Amino acid sequence: MSDEIIAELLCPNCTNVIELAAQHPDKIQCPTCEHQFLLTDHMCPVCFTYHAEKTVVCHACGKALNRLCRHCHTTNWSGDEICQNCGQHIDLITQISDYTQARPGSRLHEDSETIRKIKEQEQKASEERMAELLEIEKQRREEIYRRMAAQQKRERQLLLGTVFVIGLLLLTAVAYILFTSINP
Repeated sequence: MSDEIIAELLCPNCTNVIELAAQHPDKIQCPTCEHQFLLTDHMCPVCFTYHAEKTVVCHACGKALNRLCRHCHTTNWSGDEICQNCGQHIDLITQISDYTQARPGSRLHEDSETIRKIKEQEQKASEERMAELLEIEKQRREEIYRRMAAQQKRERQLLLGTVFVIGLLLLTAVAYILFTSINP
């Protein structure tokens, strides 16, 4: 993470320069247009791009704007070095140091627990996707059945019409033969 301190920022509303020295670190107000906005979860601590909407990843540099506390699993802004919920250090160096100093058994248990949670989440997501796909397949089959029933109905009507026309032609032929044989 960058050690650079931001001294000024462009207002996302009117693009005028805002001096940050006299501002609250989280809630910023533009002295020109009086527009208020938050930096937490909105400003990238790497490239200092401000995002109007709360986002997870910086649209300019692709870096994460959130960081998860390993102790209480609270989502924090990636610019924070201490968890807002439990007060534990969440910077990367402290996390690596804690991880390497932990006993292999506790690391193994922690990793196993993380893997278990990920598997549960993926299993749940997989079941939800399967349920959606089964519902789509059910609707597709119902549509196919409906179309087949309509096609069979049209074919029956066509067959009845054909039989009627053939019967009428046969009746006409028989009548013609009878009429011509009676009146030579």
